[in-house]
Amino acid sequence: MRFFLNKNWRRARSATFAATAVCLAAIAAGNALSDAKAAAAGATSGAAAQNQTVKKSPSKPAKRPLTPLTPEERFAPKTPFSAPAMPLVAHRGFSHKFPENTLSSFRGAIAAGADGCEFDVRKTRDGKIIVLHDATLSRTAKAPRVRDAARASITKVAALTLAEVSTFDAGARKGSQFAGERVPTLDATLALLAKSTCRPVVEIKVENIEEAVIAALKRAEVFEKAVVISFSKTVVKKLRALEPRLTVAWLCGAERGETTLVADALTRDARAIGVNMLDMEHSRLTQPLVAELRKRGFTVWAWTVDKPERAALLRQWGVASITTNRPDIVGKH
Repeated sequence: MRFFLNKNWRRARSATFAATAVCLAAIAAGNALSDAKAAAAGATSGAAAQNQTVKKSPSKPAKRPLTPLTPEERFAPKTPFSAPAMPLVAHRGFSHKFPENTLSSFRGAIAAGADGCEFDVRKTRDGKIIVLHDATLSRTAKAPRVRDAARASITKVAALTLAEVSTFDAGARKGSQFAGERVPTLDATLALLAKSTCRPVVEIKVENIEEAVIAALKRAEVFEKAVVISFSKTVVKKLRALEPRLTVAWLCGAERGETTLVADALTRDARAIGVNMLDMEHSRLTQPLVAELRKRGFTVWAWTVDKPERAALLRQWGVASITTNRPDIVGKH
């Protein structure tokens, strides 16, 4: 009997301990759930507050108001160069058919009869000037197969030497027939164009390479027939200061608005950087705007136009040069 009672007592005590443990676990779980809810509520409140802060700040800078110039200010600045006759410019070479910004694309532009060949330049880590549009090689070139996968993943041109850039395949993404094409240097590109009647149209993509570009043009003996263009007003202004005889155009768009005010805005900026050639995005051009700019003494070019009927219309308006991916169909007239 004593053994039986002791046994039952031990069972009851164990059951009590187990029940207590369950209760404690439930309490702990409840506390944890409350803490989680509180944290979530705090995070939601923080996010809401952050969203409210973001909404207060404009996502885009306010547009510069179009203010009129005086009649005496409505003229293009004088330059020691005149706009070359260049009705048809191939954009990054014959880029519709060949890998853009490669020697094969430039040969294609020459064969298609383009008057000019537009291409982009930027600088490698070791200071070499190469022909490439983007800041990285990711879109247009394939990385080499190397053991150092981490190194192969670096495609930013500014972080690579010329030797490293030269290991990338700049043609394979366009098609297997172009595999093995390399990113060309500015010197190699100018040497190719110097042998033809196709003029170099050099777009500078980054600042502080202006002197190197001018030096390369002179080395290749194409300085007189080249045109240098840039979206950067800083680059354009520096080019004009470094070499006033160099033909320079400002790449730009145009605000929507009344024709005279839009022309005034373009004139104000062009006069500040000393250019009378405007290379403009074609969809921003209207017949009245082209007429107004020409009346003020500007030469107007247009980019990038791939439909022959649009190119013909722009020429009727007085646009002097058309940049296109399709020099084979756009034509010169």
